[in-house]
Amino acid sequence: MLDKKQLEQEIIAWRHDLHQHPEAAFEEVRTAKFVAEKLREFGYEVTENVGKTGVVGVLKNGEGPVIGLRADMDCNKIIEKNTFEYASQTEQRMHACGHDGHTATLLGAAKLIADEKAFKGTVVLVFQPAEEPGWGADAMIADGVIEKFGIQEIYGQHNFTYYPKGTMKIGKTTYKFTVGESGRVKIKLKKVYKLNTKIKVTVTHNGYTVTRNFKFYSGASFDEVKASKHKVKILTNNLHRGDTIKVIYKKKAYTYKVKKNYDCKYKLFAIKVKKTIKKNSSLKIKIVNKDKKTLMVQKIKLDKWRFIQPDEISE
Repeated sequence: MLDKKQLEQEIIAWRHDLHQHPEAAFEEVRTAKFVAEKLREFGYEVTENVGKTGVVGVLKNGEGPVIGLRADMDCNKIIEKNTFEYASQTEQRMHACGHDGHTATLLGAAKLIADEKAFKGTVVLVFQPAEEPGWGADAMIADGVIEKFGIQEIYGQHNFTYYPKGTMKIGKTTYKFTVGESGRVKIKLKKVYKLNTKIKVTVTHNGYTVTRNFKFYSGASFDEVKASKHKVKILTNNLHRGDTIKVIYKKKAYTYKVKKNYDCKYKLFAIKVKKTIKKNSSLKIKIVNKDKKTLMVQKIKLDKWRFIQPDEISE
């Protein structure tokens, strides 16, 4: 019988190790190797390089449903300022969104499931890369992760440090909709919602209900970079007081000085410009910290709603 207290300490140690060695989207080579070695140690059949750097572990125990459990592995492209002993050892990389915790806890669940085998059927553990920019799930789906492993249902979770230890938040209200082939959901609305209107979305599947509260952004999107005659709007996060956002258009830089900290909080910034920026114009978004160090540079075309955040940008 597995010692649960000892397992808890193992999970903490794994999380600290992963936190020290963060890897961003599709860079998760060390992380994937770490995960694959642990899964094999626990007795899982392991497939690597699913969706580039993703890992899948399979454990069968007789006939029954095929259930998937998923965790994301990538970190954010930001500088860690913590000084504890397991702080990031990689420059401009940090697990600021908790994916080290997600990976470690799913590994803990993997060990417990393999030890107890208190189920009939097949467990498929999906360790996903590149969640932050939104590419990893598509890459794994394109590699056939659902079909190849026969996954009938798949579940995931996100940790939140502002909830008490040992609690899980599940909503009650339901909304009906149809899921398209891509897995994306479109819901027709009967009214116009203004920017920043608070909305609740609840999803129910097989008796489980999950609710999320968020603010409504134009086009039912969380993402926005919009040019007008007077300003460019940028939705971003992980900014700190003293950082500078620059919108560069035809060698002219328009700047905004960040006045407070926005750690893992999305904020819509409006940067004034002196001319109209037409559709399909090339822009450069640059974020510099108070020490003049560049945190992010990205070239974009102003052709659609976009999501600019300094933790997923390649220079």
